[in-house]
Amino acid sequence: MMKRLFINSCMSILSTALILVLSTGCGSLETLTKSLQKPSPKVLGVRLSDLSIDAVTLLFDVELDNPYSVPLPLANMDYNLSSDNRAFFSGKAEIQDVIPVGQTKTFEAPVTVQFAQILEFLQDVQLGSIIPYEAKLGMSVDAPGGQSLRLPLEHTGQFPIPAIPTIRFQDIQWEELSLNAARGVLRINVVNNNQFPMELSHFNYNLSLAETEIASTGIDKQIKFAENGGVGMIEIPLNLSPQNLGVAMVRALTGAKANCDCEGVMDVQTPFGPMPLPFQSVGDVLFKR
Repeated sequence: MMKRLFINSCMSILSTALILVLSTGCGSLETLTKSLQKPSPKVLGVRLSDLSIDAVTLLFDVELDNPYSVPLPLANMDYNLSSDNRAFFSGKAEIQDVIPVGQTKTFEAPVTVQFAQILEFLQDVQLGSIIPYEAKLGMSVDAPGGQSLRLPLEHTGQFPIPAIPTIRFQDIQWEELSLNAARGVLRINVVNNNQFPMELSHFNYNLSLAETEIASTGIDKQIKFAENGGVGMIEIPLNLSPQNLGVAMVRALTGAKANCDCEGVMDVQTPFGPMPLPFQSVGDVLFKR
C-alpha cells in the first residue's frame, strides 16, 4: 500500500513538472537563455569634425549588437580622455537610439573637446601640437528585466591643437603710382606654426593702409605650407584711386613705407580635416617702385 502511494506521488510530481515546462513555452526559455548574454560594443573608428582654433569634435563610430529577444534602448555614453596617463576631459554624450531585436547597429557618439581646458590640465603642451589620447568609454544600455548595463570599451588616437599662423608683410610692389591710380601687389609671408602641414584654399581679408580701409574681399589660392615653420607667400592685388581715398593716402603713397593692417580668415586643409584659421598682422610695409 505504501509503495503504491509513493509511486502515485512521484507520478503526480512528474506530471506537474511536465505541465509547467509545456506552459512555459520555447520563447520564454529562449528569452531566459539570451538574457544571460551581454552586448559586445566596439569602436570602429574616430573622425574629427568642426576643427577650429578653439575646439574639435571627436565622432566615435561605435558598433553594438542586441542579443536579446526585445529591442535594446541606448541610454548614454560616458567618457574619460587622457594623454600620457594624465586625464584632461570627461563627461557624458547623450545617445537616443534603439537597436532592434537580434541586430547590430553602428551609431555616432560625439565628444567636443575644448582646447583651453586641455592647456589648463596639460601645461607642457604647446599650441600647434599633435596630442595623443586614450579614451575610456562606457556605453549604458537598458537591458531586459529593468537592469542597466555599462559596457566598457577603449580607443586611442590623436588630434591637433592648432596655432594661429604668423603673418609678415614683405613689401608692396607698385606697377603704377599716380594721383589717379595705384596698382600693385602686396606680398605677405605666412608661417605655419603647427606640427602638421596645411594647404590654403581661400584667403578672406580686410586690408587697411595708412589707417584707411582699401580692401575687404577674398581670393582663392592653392598654397602648401610645410609643418614646423613652413613658409608660403600670398600675393594680394591692389587697385586704388588715391585721390578718392583722401589726402592722407596720397601722402602715404609718396613715402617709402606706410602702416598696414591685415586681418581675416584662412581656410586651410589639414591631415585632420578642413579648418578656418583667423589671423591679424599690423606693421609697416615697404614700398617698391
